[in-house]
Amino acid sequence: MAVSQDFLDYCLDQFAEMPELTFKRMFGGAGLYSQGVIFAALSDDRIFLRTDPLNLAAYQAEGAEAFAPMSGSKMPYHELPPQVLENPASALQWGLEAYQASLRNQQPKAKKKGLKVRGPRHS
Repeated sequence: MAVSQDFLDYCLDQFAEMPELTFKRMFGGAGLYSQGVIFAALSDDRIFLRTDPLNLAAYQAEGAEAFAPMSGSKMPYHELPPQVLENPASALQWGLEAYQASLRNQQPKAKKKGLKVRGPRHS
């Protein structure tokens, strides 16, 4: 699952126009984030973008492989076709669509359990 620094830098360059682009290394790979929302996973010097029913057909038309970090497990990410990654304008468009897929599929954050603080009693 390792990602070379050269490949990470290349991907950051290709997606440089994504709003508030950041990355985080994890499990030997890396995740790309826009405005704090993950939209891409990097593994073995390959990039996989978030997919859902609205953008999946484009990946299927290209024969894109699903991201399977462990044997038998698949995640809702598909490999970005190399010809798309090599074109910054196309990569940006697919990245924005992956970001939108991530937004559509975000799970609501669980509320933290804790003590309720009551205000002062009024008489």
